[in-house]
Amino acid sequence: MMEVRSITKKFGGLVALDSVSFALPTGGIYGLIGPNGSGKTTLVNVITGFLAPDGGEVLFDGRRITGLKPHEIAGMGIARTFQSPRVFPNLTVEQNVLAANPELAEDKGGLEDLLRRINLTSMRRMPAGTLNFGQRKLLEIARALSLGPRLLILDEPLSGLDMESIKIIIDYCNYINSEMGETLLIIEHNLDLLFSLVDHVIVLNAGRKVTEGPPESVKNDPALHEVYFGGLNVK
Repeated sequence: MMEVRSITKKFGGLVALDSVSFALPTGGIYGLIGPNGSGKTTLVNVITGFLAPDGGEVLFDGRRITGLKPHEIAGMGIARTFQSPRVFPNLTVEQNVLAANPELAEDKGGLEDLLRRINLTSMRRMPAGTLNFGQRKLLEIARALSLGPRLLILDEPLSGLDMESIKIIIDYCNYINSEMGETLLIIEHNLDLLFSLVDHVIVLNAGRKVTEGPPESVKNDPALHEVYFGGLNVK
């Protein structure tokens, strides 16, 4: 589905991404991890067109998407969320979803199903600005999902949430992957939860990919222990 080929990004003299390459086949749930400052969000910004790379390219379904605008990339089937939710505070929850995808106004069943599955039905008439942080995260995920993406990129979706909201998001990730056939790429610092959810993990450190593989393999990789856990084993 997506190929990241030798992506390099520099900010002045700082190399944020250094020839990062990997592939995401269709239908999996993938994790992207690494210490703070390792380049995870920069990479997502490059993939989704918010930043232009200094080298390399990104392909989606075999088509080069590097250089396209974010809305063009979203129109091709890639949706993303942000670490800090970006919602319209003066619009209701339902209006926020419809602002992301106005076509849902004609698909009442699709809108109802989306709000129900992400546990927002009871809040649909509430202004988004009155929601707490966790609820705004749920709304941002709903807005991304409203676009019907084939690749959904979630940037720290579980941070700042209570366990009930975490369970809702994990269950919904499994649902859209197994029942709807969507591919997911998830950035997350809660490794126990991430490893239990994903099929494959990619590890960045200082802008470089240091290892990747199935969760159990990555857990036992010395490279992970060295750069992410200071040599401590992950249990």
